[in-house]
Amino acid sequence: MLPHPPFRILRLALAIALLPQPELLILDEPLNGLDLLGTIEIRELLIHLNKEYGITVFLSSHLLSEQEKLVTHIGILQKGELIFQGEYRRIGSYTITIHGKIKWLWS
Repeated sequence: MLPHPPFRILRLALAIALLPQPELLILDEPLNGLDLLGTIEIRELLIHLNKEYGITVFLSSHLLSEQEKLVTHIGILQKGELIFQGEYRRIGSYTITIHGKIKWLWS
């Protein structure tokens, strides 16, 4: 028997998580390991759950390019410390210090 692809496992996990009709859905790297079509389908599903059912989706991700397609607000952690929290569209006007150098945050 072949192992199930990550997309099928994620869909099953999401279906189980949605059974009790939660107000908040917490996901850790939900797009990690998915191919392009799986990424698009899960992204559209999460947007649909938020807009149609009012479910707040809280997710962690290292993929800033995907986050900008999904989120309205973002929090950024650096070494366990919250260094930015706010609207995603405002991230480009915020700076942080990494290894002693000031960096602009933008997508």
